[in-house]
Amino acid sequence: MRSARGFLAFILLVSLGLRLFLAAQGGQDYWPDEARFQGSQYAVQHAVAGNWSEVGRWLFGQADHSLFRWIGLPAALAESIFGRSSFLISSYFSLFSVLAIYLVWRVARQAGAGEREALLAPFLASCASSLLYFSRHSFPYDSALCIFLFALERGLRGDRARHSLEVGALAGCGFLTYNGYWLLGASVLAVHVLATPLSLAGALRRAAWALLGLGAVVLGFLVSARCLGYNLLADLRENAGTITQGDFGTAYWVIPEYLWHAEGVFAVAGVVGLAVGCGQILRGAAPNRLASWTLAVFVITGGLVVLSDVAPVFVVYGRLVRTLIPFTCLICACVIHRWAERQVLAIPRVRWVWGILACVALALVNFAGPLTQRFPADFQIAAREEATRLQAADGSAYRTVGTYHLWGVEVGRALPAHQVILRTRHPLQFKPYQYEGFSRAQRLEFREHDITMRLIRLPVRLPAPDGPDSPAAGPLRLRLRFPSELPGVTEPLITTGRPGAGDMIFVNYVDERTLRIGVDS
Repeated sequence: MRSARGFLAFILLVSLGLRLFLAAQGGQDYWPDEARFQGSQYAVQHAVAGNWSEVGRWLFGQADHSLFRWIGLPAALAESIFGRSSFLISSYFSLFSVLAIYLVWRVARQAGAGEREALLAPFLASCASSLLYFSRHSFPYDSALCIFLFALERGLRGDRARHSLEVGALAGCGFLTYNGYWLLGASVLAVHVLATPLSLAGALRRAAWALLGLGAVVLGFLVSARCLGYNLLADLRENAGTITQGDFGTAYWVIPEYLWHAEGVFAVAGVVGLAVGCGQILRGAAPNRLASWTLAVFVITGGLVVLSDVAPVFVVYGRLVRTLIPFTCLICACVIHRWAERQVLAIPRVRWVWGILACVALALVNFAGPLTQRFPADFQIAAREEATRLQAADGSAYRTVGTYHLWGVEVGRALPAHQVILRTRHPLQFKPYQYEGFSRAQRLEFREHDITMRLIRLPVRLPAPDGPDSPAAGPLRLRLRFPSELPGVTEPLITTGRPGAGDMIFVNYVDERTLRIGVDS
C-alpha cells in the first residue's frame, strides 16, 4: 500500500513539474478567452478599494462560466500582494490539471478497482497530452473537470439521498464553472442514476435528488444574481448561441481527428480498450465500473455528434472532446488489468516496467509540441532586439510576419522579396490548437502554407534618422494621460489602414480607476 501511494505521489509530482515548466515558458493571454480571469482581478481590486457594488458586478454579473471568476480569486489576491506574475497565475491554474489526475485515481478506487488498476488509470491520464497543454492558460476547463470528477467520486460512495444531492450540487458547480461541459455533467449524472443494483425505483429516486441538488445550486446562483440586478438567464441563452465558430455536421470526424493529433498512439489504444470493454459488457463478463465508464463515453460522444451533426446546436471543439480522456483512461486501466489477471503465469515485473517506459516515451513525443512552443509576444521581443541590432549595422528595413493569432487572417499571402533572419513555429502549428474554433478549411490552409513566425529583412534601406521627417528605426514610444471621468466610454488610441480593413488600438474606461486596452482588426 505504501509503495502504491509513493508511485501515485511520483506521478503527481512529475505532472506538476511539467506544468510548472509550461507556465515558465510563457504563452499566457495568447487566447482571447483568457481575459475572463480579469473578472477575478477586477473583483479583488474593487474589494481592496472597498467598492463592493463593483465586486458584485464582476462575481455575479457575468453569465459565462460565472464560478470560474470565483475560483480565480486566490490567484488574483496573490497577484495583488506579490505583483503581476503570469507564472504565478499559470501555476495556480495548472494545479487543477494535476488534481484531475489525482481524482481519476480516487474515482477508480471508489468504484472498486484494485490497487494496481487504480494506479494505472492516473498514470495513463498523466500521459495524456490533452490534459497537459491547456494548463499554461487561464481557462476554466481543468477546474470544471475537477469538479465533475469530484462529483463522480462522491456519487460512487453510496446510494443515500445525500450522495445524490452532492452529485447534483457539484454538477451544478461544474456547469457554472464552464458551461460548455454540461455533457460531462450529464455523463456523471447518468453514471450515478444508473448505478447498480439497477432498479426503476432506485434510478428515479437518485435522479430526483440529483436534480434537486443541481437545481438548488444553479437556480440559487441565478436568483442571487437577480437580487443584485443581473439577469443571467437571458445572458446564458444568448451565450449558448455563440458556439458557432467552425463547422457544424463534422463531429463524427473531428472527434477521432482531434484525439489522433493530441494523443497519437494512445488514441488508438483508447479505441481498442473501448472495443474490448464493450465486448466484455455484451458477454456479461465485465465489472460494473467498466460498464459505468463506457456509459459515460457514449453519453459524451453521442451528445457531441447529435447536437452538432443531427441538430446543429453547437460546434465541437477540442476542449469538449478532451472530456473523454478520464473515462478512456479508466476503461483502459480496467481492461489491461483484467487481461493481466487472466494470464496463466504472472506477468514478470520487468515487463510492467518496460510497458511503463514505453508509455512514457510515447507521452514525451506528444508533449514535445506544447513543451517547445513559443508564442508571438515572446518572439516579437526577440525579433525587435535582433532587428534593432542589425539596423544599427546595415540600415535595412525589417518586419515580422505571422506574429499574431491568425484568426480571420488570410494566410499564404505573397511577400515582397526578403531574407528570413529568424524563424519559429507558430503556436497554431501545434495541431490540437487548430480545433478551437477553426473550420476544416482553415486547418487545411494552416497546413498548406508557411505560417511560421518570422523576422525578415526587406531589400530597402531606411534613410538615416537625422531629420524630423525621417522614419524611426526603432519602436514608436507614446506617453499618454488618461482621463478619469469617462466610465463606460470606449475611444480609439491609434488607428491605421483604410476603412473596413484597418486596425485600431482602443481604450475602454471601466470606471474611474480601471481601464482596458484592446485591439480590433
